[in-house]
Amino acid sequence: MPTLEELAKRGFRVLAVGAVPSGATKIPGVELTGPLARPDLPQAFQRARFGLNFTPDVHPFNVQISTKTLEYAAAGLGVVANRYPWIERFARETGTSVTWLDTLTTPDSLPTETILQPSLAHLEWARILDAAKFEPFIAGLGGSR
Repeated sequence: MPTLEELAKRGFRVLAVGAVPSGATKIPGVELTGPLARPDLPQAFQRARFGLNFTPDVHPFNVQISTKTLEYAAAGLGVVANRYPWIERFARETGTSVTWLDTLTTPDSLPTETILQPSLAHLEWARILDAAKFEPFIAGLGGSR
């Protein structure tokens, strides 16, 4: 909540989707939707230009995949994030342009150019399972009894 409040103070309008911390109070400029059903997410994403990925830079969080960031990128949203190992590697390896949270001073500091969608095809389940040789592994289990 402190990050959302700070962004609102700087003039950003924020739509926050997900569980609201107990005791959270209304912050001008921040709309808290609470949890949304998966079918309702595209409509929420259409209201946004950027998705915020704020992940603590502490292990193990700073090395885990941010599924929200993948959803933002797949939806064509820009990504705003704090700096930590996973997001820096993701940006470098996929060519995703990340706007770093510590560089945002006003809404005018957000990029205005077209957001290029990174290729996330390598993260499709079929490709992950093929690369892990999952089907041969499962097939090999049948003969071990």
